[in-house]
Amino acid sequence: MFTWKPIYRELAETLMGYSNRQHELLAMIKAMQQQNLPVISLKDQSASGAEIDLAAIDPFTFFTNFNRGTTEDSRRKMLAFLKERFGLSSPVPSDFHGIPVTMMLKSWFFPYSKEQDRRDIPALWDLASACLVHPPDQLNADLFKRCLDVKQVGAPKLTMGLFWLNPDSYLALDSVMVDYLESKGIQVMPSKVASLFDYTAIVEKVRSKVGTDYPQISWDAYLDTNRVPATTEELDAGLQSVLRQMAERNHVSIEQVAAYVALQPEKEGGENEVTNRLNIMPEVRDILSDSPINLEALRKVSAKLWVLANGQDATRRNAFFKSGPAADTIAALLDEASGLEEMERIDTFITTAAENGYTDPKGRDASGAAQFASVLMSAKYPDHYVDFRGNRWNKLFALVLNTKKQLCTGSSYAWKIIRAGKLASALAITPTFKKYFGSEHGAWKVAGLAWRFKDGIFDMEGPMKRYWAGGFLRGGTERKLDEFLAGNYWQHWYSKEHPKGAQVWELFDQIKPGDELAIKGYGGRNDLIVHYVGEVREVKSNEGMVTLNKLDRKLFHGQAPKHGGKGTWFGTLLEVADPDAVQKVFFGKAPVGATLETFPLNLILYGPPGTGKTYQSTHKAVQIIDGRDDSLTPAQLQHRFDELVDEGRISFITFHQSYAYEDFIEGIRPVLSKDKEDGLPKYECRDGLFKKMAIEAMYAALEQPETSSKESEFDARWTELLDRITENPEKEYEGLTEKTRFKLAVSSQGNVTATNLMNPQAGPFNCSRVNLKKVFFAYADRKEVATREVNETLGVGNHSGLAAVLFRELQSIEFSKGQKSGTGRAAVSYEERKQIVLDSLEQLETSGEIRRQDTPLRAGCR
Repeated sequence: MFTWKPIYRELAETLMGYSNRQHELLAMIKAMQQQNLPVISLKDQSASGAEIDLAAIDPFTFFTNFNRGTTEDSRRKMLAFLKERFGLSSPVPSDFHGIPVTMMLKSWFFPYSKEQDRRDIPALWDLASACLVHPPDQLNADLFKRCLDVKQVGAPKLTMGLFWLNPDSYLALDSVMVDYLESKGIQVMPSKVASLFDYTAIVEKVRSKVGTDYPQISWDAYLDTNRVPATTEELDAGLQSVLRQMAERNHVSIEQVAAYVALQPEKEGGENEVTNRLNIMPEVRDILSDSPINLEALRKVSAKLWVLANGQDATRRNAFFKSGPAADTIAALLDEASGLEEMERIDTFITTAAENGYTDPKGRDASGAAQFASVLMSAKYPDHYVDFRGNRWNKLFALVLNTKKQLCTGSSYAWKIIRAGKLASALAITPTFKKYFGSEHGAWKVAGLAWRFKDGIFDMEGPMKRYWAGGFLRGGTERKLDEFLAGNYWQHWYSKEHPKGAQVWELFDQIKPGDELAIKGYGGRNDLIVHYVGEVREVKSNEGMVTLNKLDRKLFHGQAPKHGGKGTWFGTLLEVADPDAVQKVFFGKAPVGATLETFPLNLILYGPPGTGKTYQSTHKAVQIIDGRDDSLTPAQLQHRFDELVDEGRISFITFHQSYAYEDFIEGIRPVLSKDKEDGLPKYECRDGLFKKMAIEAMYAALEQPETSSKESEFDARWTELLDRITENPEKEYEGLTEKTRFKLAVSSQGNVTATNLMNPQAGPFNCSRVNLKKVFFAYADRKEVATREVNETLGVGNHSGLAAVLFRELQSIEFSKGQKSGTGRAAVSYEERKQIVLDSLEQLETSGEIRRQDTPLRAGCR
């Protein structure tokens, strides 16, 4: 470790002989530039503002070439070049641990010539020479002050330069170090460091409280950036306090506060800071998943995000999109496999974007590029990053922890983005957050909260909208749905004296105009059907009736979510309070990864031969059916595609010149008579591929949810397993060996992620529903499986130890095998399935509900 120290020291001492040969140093930088190394800018500005070549340089600025947001590989190449050019004996370093780096845009230690004092650069040379032979307390105080006052320097930057040249004697006061020292009880405000006395006082405190090994301290400070400066318990208690203060100030319950913050519209169109992200971020993520990235689609979708709504910022972003490097720059930012640290990737993106239009006319403001980088990272990796604006996150941090400390400080945007993401991820897993805001899309929701609470505890304006769901069966048998739909109203039928009416009336009396009500039918845990969504216009209390204004919403049909309010889905009336449930039930929003939101109804892949259209189409077909699972390799996706083709759920066709309507939809085809004596052809109507798929899809929709006992058993166990993991996130699960013990979580795609507590640096690991189902089907009669058996089932490349643990937990869940199962598909011919579909279509009711087929199967055709 710290293999950089010898060559840094030797190079610093060598540079001292070049104070009068600065043109040679500039020539070396230009030579490195010609080798495509990312050196500093060599363009200056004259007093008239004209662009001129840089004519002078100081040692600190020279060192900046390999101490800014570039890759370690580039830094090594530059040092190898300088080693050869200067004839240095020290080896090129294998690490750069503990070295603070400057921003890419503001690398010089002096301003443009038009703003420069002619004494600036000579003073920097004098200070560099002095720091190599003197400790801080023996420096010339006036010289230190002179350099500190150079425009574009300041205490953080100047002390970084001193650290580069003499790390054993000088402490850098960069933002990472300042935050670390604060955690050690040493308060440092770089803006208040106005003299050598101020600096040496800080150094002395560090020497007495932390130590004198400044490279090690700097490295420890960097490692500390991976820690949120608060425990889960502190964050949980703080969030609960904030919600309680909101509830007390507005005289409402905490549940109502959560619903207001997460759902109450702020603008026309029904969105707010939270829902805007939930609606738009999945679109951004899907665009970023394509290769190459569709910049025009990304430009249009980005404009829908409130966080990027600033007009001036949009103009700069559009200029960047039109630049040549835009697509490659975005791809490099999101490439976790590149081997670059996240800070390097983010810094490089910000610099490149700013150099290609994403900045102000003077090229100094990179805040917009930084914010866009955070949006892209948040969309691609929603569990680790959030969209960023420093003051918002500082305010949320201060509000939750009741502190004057700041989370995001200093000049490094990359560091601030990472810190904000860590706070959001930590808040999203607290019990209080999951209780009131749900576990899906946690970081996106926290980002919305950061904006909602930008002014602290606030007054909840306007009427508090609440959400209700009511049934349509009177007395358990009399259907009132048609009347409700036709009359735009809903009514319950209990008198106040009815023994079962107390809870219904208790809930009904809380409904008020402006609330929303969904008319629902519930036929089992996988069968919640919303028939109507309306806004309450009038409440007729004596009649138990509300009149409604119908809302044009997508109607939900699927597994009933946890509603978070009083009542049950089987009941006559319930409140839907959970924000995730409201999004699904009242807005028809499927979870991220589900077909409704993630994939368009029609998708055209175009391009010349050999560009991967067939390859992409097979993978997208799997994702449409199974949902997006980023843990699957291309080989596993292809294997799953072949399985789905065998199951009849995917058909792959190629349109060619002889492919006719009759092949695709239906047509008359000749068949030979079975009567050998006759020998005459006969004609019959045959269904084409597309019509067959439509028939099969409708039959599947008519089947009971549990098409086989094995399927239903797995589904029940899987759902219970996810519920248990969500309800007890701190539980530890023993692995199969002494080296594994897991903590589990449910991902936004509905899969299981795990951290090995015995080796937290490895992972995280993932296990999808699809993979665990394969193991379950292979060993359903077993209680446990070995990793070897998992590998035999899934193939190498999956985390077999995690899958084995999940299988064990799955099999420990009690399950009643007495459930009814639907009619198996294999026992029913295609013609029989077709007849059932045709009969059911005839039984369509006014509401649009398809009556399930309970009659015996009948053969026949029409």
